Amino acid sequence: MAFLITPRVLGHEGNGMMFMESLLALLLFVGLQQTLDECLHSADTAGRNDPVGAERRLQECLEQYPENITPYLRLCALYQKEAKFAELYEVALKGLKRFPDERRFYLAVGVQAGREGRCSQAVDVLSAGYERWPEDPGFRKYLADAYQCRGMHRLDKGDNGEAVKDFTRLLELDPNNISALLNLGRAQHNMQRSSDALKTFDRIAALDPYTPLIHFHRGVALYSLGLFDESIETLNRQIAILPTHAKSHYFRGLAHYYKGAWQEALEDLTIAVEGLPHSSDAVFRLGRCMEHFGRFKEAEDAFIRSSRLNPGDVRPVYALGYLMARSGRNDEAEKFLNRAIELYEKKISRHPAGMSFQSIKP
Repeated sequence: MAFLITPRVLGHEGNGMMFMESLLALLLFVGLQQTLDECLHSADTAGRNDPVGAERRLQECLEQYPENITPYLRLCALYQKEAKFAELYEVALKGLKRFPDERRFYLAVGVQAGREGRCSQAVDVLSAGYERWPEDPGFRKYLADAYQCRGMHRLDKGDNGEAVKDFTRLLELDPNNISALLNLGRAQHNMQRSSDALKTFDRIAALDPYTPLIHFHRGVALYSLGLFDESIETLNRQIAILPTHAKSHYFRGLAHYYKGAWQEALEDLTIAVEGLPHSSDAVFRLGRCMEHFGRFKEAEDAFIRSSRLNPGDVRPVYALGYLMARSGRNDEAEKFLNRAIELYEKKISRHPAGMSFQSIKP
């Protein structure tokens, strides 16, 4: 404001009142600055031995001078040093609303929102910052983390289409992010986009062939495409690395099952049921293998167990009816076959193999 007092103004007669007003404004401005400086200085002095006192003094500075950015920044710095992230978020949010040109507020608000699971807010705030300062590597990194956060939440809720969008955007920021690729492939699988999922898993294998379970994921995609020989070959690699992985045995068993390799299917599905005791489909398929080998009592037990695990699945109910009919238990057979018709009309079970994925943490 000192630039208001110019030689031209002082040189005009009759402008004494203007001069006095300008001088008063200048003195008030200087006084306010000195008072703010004193407030901040007292906070610095307290901070050497008393962080609580420094925090209280900085809060007073902020309340007294809300139009000045310095108390916001100093208070944020103190909260960051003291790892008081909730308090850091609150002050940074106030600062962001009042001073939208300060990039540090975008980072503080976005990062803390992500930490607290408010992933959409983190994406929105960090996207706004990234648009303004694309050269800042912090925005790129933390925005990628925010998309990862939101994508995983959406994947776990079954919102696979939106999850695909988030992971795709993340990969534009960080093209070789293995975790993002895994989650993208899993979301694509859930949407029955098996060809896309296979391309995604192949991309991971090319980047890092030692990624845990990558052969399992490729094997599942190949199975979903009906490429049973390729699926078995790929799952063989996974089982060689991790012999007890029940899901690999499950899908390899399914591939053998559809090829009519009953003994191999029986062996794999026996292991799968031990590791996945609540998988109604694994139990049902094992029952069908047992039925093929004439082990009818074991098959019946398996179908009953499968039906109890998933009462809406028509397959084990129909299998029970058929099994009982062939053994002359016609009354029981009729009951189960009628029930199978009811379930069939409802068309409950639609997903192939009855399994969908959730997210993998980075």
